[in-house]
Amino acid sequence: MHTPGTYYKASGQFIPKRLGISTLVGILLAIFIGWLYYILGRINPFVYLNFIILALAMFGSAAAFTIILYHSQSRHTKLNTAIVVLLCYLTWSSQWAFFNQHWHYGYSFWGGLFNPLTTLKIINARGDQLDMGRSFLSGGFQYLCYIAELAGFMFTAKWITASKDYFCEDCKQFYTQQASHLLETEIENFHLLKEMGGEDHQYRFLPQLVFVKKLTPIYAAQKPVMKVTLHYCARCHENNIVSVSSFMQDVDSSNKLKTPLINEQPITVGMYIAKTTADVLQRKFV
Repeated sequence: MHTPGTYYKASGQFIPKRLGISTLVGILLAIFIGWLYYILGRINPFVYLNFIILALAMFGSAAAFTIILYHSQSRHTKLNTAIVVLLCYLTWSSQWAFFNQHWHYGYSFWGGLFNPLTTLKIINARGDQLDMGRSFLSGGFQYLCYIAELAGFMFTAKWITASKDYFCEDCKQFYTQQASHLLETEIENFHLLKEMGGEDHQYRFLPQLVFVKKLTPIYAAQKPVMKVTLHYCARCHENNIVSVSSFMQDVDSSNKLKTPLINEQPITVGMYIAKTTADVLQRKFV
């Protein structure tokens, strides 16, 4: 049992066999996504559509590698970051390995995949090929596009590792989460009750507040919103965690009943709360 008022810290534990298998599957997925990216880019007749293809590849990578990381059950944050960066890099480099195979640049496929120096040589060969053909992408502009591609996949890696997942060491499973919102009047009550509770408030006052599960679109000025997220183990319901952030709800300019939240300001991230408090919140958040 963790003491209410303390904060979650990843244990750093992992199962080597499970992590190794997950990483191997991730590498195969990275090569497959890179191959699809290469194929779609090669058959695409419109240069500007490549940005859409890149966005699709980034989305596919984010979804696939998030599942891989989740399945690995690794709580070692630095190791997880290294694996995700490797997988995103391989997604980018594998397209160049396939380019090399198609155009017979003379380099090793595995070198183009795993050796950054070989990958750079393949990129240079491709750039020379475009320059000789006087392509739209010639004159050095193509290298800016290649850098943008790599930056896109590295941004995907950052997005994956930025997500905060909590893990129950007793049940060996990730936490489930529920969230609800506080609007203007209740935000004032939140700050008042928090101040009254002092430094050791442990968010015992949260059940007293009125939450709104689903926001309604706004069409005039932006409004402040506070989001309270409850993280709990669906098996044992012990060691419950709460995170609180303030936002601004943006206007629904598209008239599509959207409720976008912007300008996040974290207030509390990963604090353990009492089970009685969490049980009430879980019922209120349904």
